[in-house]
Amino acid sequence: GVSSILLGLQKLKEDSETSFAMQAKQFFWLDINGLFASGDGQEIDKEFKSTIDYLTKTPNSVLVIKNAYTFLEGAKNSGNSHFMNILNNADMSNSFQVIMEVNDNQLSEVYKENPDINKFYTLYDVKELKGKELEETVIEASKSLIDYHNIKISSEAIKEAIKLTNKYRDDYGLGTAQPSRSLNLLDRALSSYKQEVIKEHPTLKSLREDINT
Repeated sequence: GVSSILLGLQKLKEDSETSFAMQAKQFFWLDINGLFASGDGQEIDKEFKSTIDYLTKTPNSVLVIKNAYTFLEGAKNSGNSHFMNILNNADMSNSFQVIMEVNDNQLSEVYKENPDINKFYTLYDVKELKGKELEETVIEASKSLIDYHNIKISSEAIKEAIKLTNKYRDDYGLGTAQPSRSLNLLDRALSSYKQEVIKEHPTLKSLREDINT
């Protein structure tokens, strides 16, 4: 999916031979769940406009919306159907760039919500990564999860994450395409583990089990 492209672009920024224009790009992922979590239309509108204002003031910014259909549905259901117009206007004024991802079976719905989409966006058909290429991408991308959570991820865990998210591709809201699904599953697993550690450190748990036996 689009996450594969963005991971590649992020990697390019580390290459000394990459053009300055590319190195200067700053990518921002929209937290769709967080944006619409409150259910308060006015609060959602305020938060979204604050995000747009920040992007407008940030040079070379790129907004990434990983599920355009979910975003548009959330905007409509919260009484904020004008969000798409805000993004279109930003595109027109070259304030910042927008990248949106949508499943093939939801593309027609996105067109309904934004009939002028071809005017503002270039449509790319992106295929999911598979096999060795997918595994190598997840291994590389998971380094940021390791740094963030400060927990190592084994190669076995990565292979299992890929296996599960290929088998149950539409479950648990993990994402629309690989490698996003695998990375989201790993992220959730690490977050859950940290919560368990906070409740009871593994060393204390082991001691308690020894005492009980």
